Amino acid sequence: MLGSAYYLSVDGRQDYTQAARWYRQAAEQGVAMALNNLGACYELGNGVPQDYAEAVRWYEKAAEKGLADAQQNLGTCYYRGHGVPLDCPNAVKWFRRAPEQGLPAAQYNLGVCYENGQGLPQDFVLAARWYRMAAEQGFSQAQNNLAVCYAKGNRVRLDEAEAARWYRKAAEQGLAEAQTSLAGCYYHGRGLPQNNAEAIKWFEKAANQGFSAAQYNLGGIFYTDATVGKDYRQASKWFSLSAMQGDKDSARMLEEMKLFMSAAELADGQRLVREFVPRKENSSNVNDMLSL
Repeated sequence: MLGSAYYLSVDGRQDYTQAARWYRQAAEQGVAMALNNLGACYELGNGVPQDYAEAVRWYEKAAEKGLADAQQNLGTCYYRGHGVPLDCPNAVKWFRRAPEQGLPAAQYNLGVCYENGQGLPQDFVLAARWYRMAAEQGFSQAQNNLAVCYAKGNRVRLDEAEAARWYRKAAEQGLAEAQTSLAGCYYHGRGLPQNNAEAIKWFEKAANQGFSAAQYNLGGIFYTDATVGKDYRQASKWFSLSAMQGDKDSARMLEEMKLFMSAAELADGQRLVREFVPRKENSSNVNDMLSL
């Protein structure tokens, strides 16, 4: 599809306006994928003015043709109240259709609805089942949520080793939340042999993506853990970056540190903050832009 060539920058030709134009031509001929892709352009404001109601209109056309991606996207619009009144039962209706076709994003979203009791009765067993279906297809957020189920024993057996295994799968795909949890497994020896070097490595991967919880944990390690070597400059850097995102614990720790840090250490810490540039990692779900 020519529209996709422009949208995805095949051969360096990314042009959202041209993509939307070609999608529209194909959509007006009833091509299901073009109907969905034009809806996504309106959803995201790529090549056309952002218009959630118009996105829903095109998603509905594609969803009624049985396209799983459109059913998932339409369900997400109902879940978020984008272009339609927020309606979780209707979201679930569309999420149910897409998972039957094996779409992992919809399987994950249905798991979220079961876990939270949104649009259907809360059921942790079914939540874990849908997470597993998506996780086994490599959907990183589902892998992370399944790991949480094992870590907490939410209607699956409590199994820290199994939790760590699923955290790793998601972490290796660049999901910062999972990287942070995997780091915690290493640091506390939960489901994995205790290993400070591995913990710091995974905390840093998430922290460098701008994930506040990882930044807070790194700050704490460099501030208090003599076994890895205290470093007040690094601690100040990570606490500052987390506090800038609104983390009150980081702000409190930063104020505590300022009481005994030298002027040179404070200056170095702030220099490191100014030099910090978040580095997002690739994730297998990068194109599942409308997932919950």
